[in-house]
Amino acid sequence: MLLQAETCDVRGQRLRALRVKSFKKIQDLWMIQDLEVETYPARHRTLLRVQEVRRSGRLIQGREAPAAAPVEPLPALPPEAPVGR
Repeated sequence: MLLQAETCDVRGQRLRALRVKSFKKIQDLWMIQDLEVETYPARHRTLLRVQEVRRSGRLIQGREAPAAAPVEPLPALPPEAPVGR
């Protein structure tokens, strides 16, 4: 199981690290509960918590969310529309 991963630039300088912080047993399944992502060199940290677990599409942990409202597609831009960067 992956417990830690890092990304580096072409010089080998660390850019980002991902660490598993905690696990939780749900029924007969061990799942990641908390993940931490840290960016370098700023050392900004983000904690991600798993709130919902599904097995074969069936909810086994968490609450069923209401169905999302349908989203209308955006109209296409005309060919002469300027493209920004």
